[in-house]
Amino acid sequence: MTETTHPDPTAAGPVARMASPPDPPRTLTPRGNRWAWLEPRVRVWWTSALLLAVIGAYFVISEVRSSSSDRRLVATGLKVNATITAIVVSGGSPGRDRSILPAERGEFTMSFPIPGGDSLIIERSRLRDQRDPYKVGNSMTLYVDSARLKDWDAKDTSLWTDRLQTTLREDLLLGLIILPFVNLLLILAVMQRIRVVRIWRFGQAMAAIVVEIRQTPSSPFSRLVRFALRDSRDRRVFKVIVPMRVAQFQTGDLFWVVAKPNRPDQAVVAALYQ
Repeated sequence: MTETTHPDPTAAGPVARMASPPDPPRTLTPRGNRWAWLEPRVRVWWTSALLLAVIGAYFVISEVRSSSSDRRLVATGLKVNATITAIVVSGGSPGRDRSILPAERGEFTMSFPIPGGDSLIIERSRLRDQRDPYKVGNSMTLYVDSARLKDWDAKDTSLWTDRLQTTLREDLLLGLIILPFVNLLLILAVMQRIRVVRIWRFGQAMAAIVVEIRQTPSSPFSRLVRFALRDSRDRRVFKVIVPMRVAQFQTGDLFWVVAKPNRPDQAVVAALYQ
């Protein structure tokens, strides 16, 4: 493709009909201000932060709800002394004399007496607050839901707790661990956005020729536009992500991009900022 085989960039296609970008420093329009957050190199960081924050919030909320149930059982439940009758860990059931460490996350079967002389069973359940090694025959303190003794479900872990104390710090621990990583990702997003805005405001306007248009799974409402620079000796083909409402191009169309003089691979589409 040569210069003489393509129309002037101010005359072809919805983007090409727009005037070439003004000289730097350029004004950041409200449209450009919004799109700067949607540039793929910026969006990947803040969407990662959002996803991580949602995951953290889910686990924190789950932990808070579970702790709330445990606090209710401790406050209003029946305090019992349960005896371990069997323990199962990965690989099979250990011998009766073997102690199971907390890290092994054993599944305990226990029995406990209730008023009236009967006993109830808890089947193959993990302890929420195991701090010491246990073996078959050991006993532990549990709080059970006294209102459900008549219709007891041996597999329902919400009916009992071995947590004698709960703290807000434990509930929020995962969130506190994740929070610095969320902040780091947001900082990276802001830094990338600052770079994008600087490219638009102070970069060099370049006429680009559409080489190919593709769909992109990561941006289903946009198109991947591969382009070459018209007025450059650089024969490489570069790419930008353009929204479908703008990417009404055909091969050979011309449009404007803005980039650092020696970094056309970081170009932004001018029409998205004007």
